[in-house]
Amino acid sequence: MDYYDNITDYNGTSNSTENHNDSMDEFRIEDWVEVSLYSVAFFVGGPLNIISFVRLVKALRRLKHPSPILLLRLNLNIADLFTLFLYVPKQIIWLIAQQWYGGDVLCRLCAFFSTFCFYLHSFVIACIAIDRLMGAWNINSVSGCRRAYTRVSRLLFASWLLATILALPQTLIFKVYENIGMLDQNITQCASFWMKARYDANNIFLDPDISDMFKTQVAMEMQLLILYERWYSVAHLVFNFVLPTMTIFFSYTTLLFVLKGFIKVGAQVVADPGSPRRNSQQTLQGDLHDDVSSLGMSKGDGTEVSMSMDDMRPKRPKKKEQRAFITPFAAGKIAKARKEAKRQAALILLAFLVCWSPYYVMSILKVAGVFHNSLNQYEFLNSLITANPIINPIIYGVFRAV
Repeated sequence: MDYYDNITDYNGTSNSTENHNDSMDEFRIEDWVEVSLYSVAFFVGGPLNIISFVRLVKALRRLKHPSPILLLRLNLNIADLFTLFLYVPKQIIWLIAQQWYGGDVLCRLCAFFSTFCFYLHSFVIACIAIDRLMGAWNINSVSGCRRAYTRVSRLLFASWLLATILALPQTLIFKVYENIGMLDQNITQCASFWMKARYDANNIFLDPDISDMFKTQVAMEMQLLILYERWYSVAHLVFNFVLPTMTIFFSYTTLLFVLKGFIKVGAQVVADPGSPRRNSQQTLQGDLHDDVSSLGMSKGDGTEVSMSMDDMRPKRPKKKEQRAFITPFAAGKIAKARKEAKRQAALILLAFLVCWSPYYVMSILKVAGVFHNSLNQYEFLNSLITANPIINPIIYGVFRAV
């Protein structure tokens, strides 16, 4: 029957049982490459992120006032640690063993955390972009620093909650199956029910004793199941890659325009003639602290800026919040901030796209059913996502003195 033959071809399961058994017995060169890439990520990225975590925790404890940018960096570091110590070891063990020995509970937990850490990583990077845009937008607000920490806390809470909700279906989709796709071997795998259904359908299609009418019925059921799988995969791509990428691009593009506007203003205005020069400078320092903190900049000696708002607030009490004038001194600081933001924006987008694009391009091709059989030999490119946890400490400067 042509109909269920097409379903079999789409899923790439039309090979014989002998071919399946050979793929289990042989350790392909692609598997060695993938194991090597995961191992490099684990042994290089692991220590880097552990050191980063310890330094960030110590820095947060030293500060009298909470730092939004350090809180964001810490959460990104935690997401990277999840990837390196939960996802990577599971992949290495599975590639070497080619079977699952951890039981059903561990299977579901690994499926959950493998997806959860990806969502959390993307959401935290998007939160950093949003926070830096909002920090630049409120660059001359005296109370901006206090609002920034509250804003960041809410963004991170939403990120953790959304990542948990989106990853929970994995605990229902994945479970342990025995004899999955094998007619003469007792193979145990942690697999999705979609994969199990494809293997079962393939065995039915290859069985000459089963009627064509029943095979047609199975093919129709598989068509509906594949449709559900496609929609689930599309939702995963949208939430984990498309939306975060659009958020990052929009935030940093808008940020550069906002800072460019402040530079033009700074060239035309001077300090407020109606207020003392000292008060104007103090207010300006308070304004710039919010901008520098939100942009992740540091002082010349590498020390993170973390001055108290009480030291920056003018001595003369004010009933209403006033907007500080942008002085030439402020314009110079903003120009430096804009240059730093442009550099970081380019690095963040480049690292995110380079590390994650192979994974998502192949996922899109699989969802579309294009080059399904030939894509299997390029599965090792998925391991490039684990390079991002190595690059992140360098981009975000977590090894600066904090």
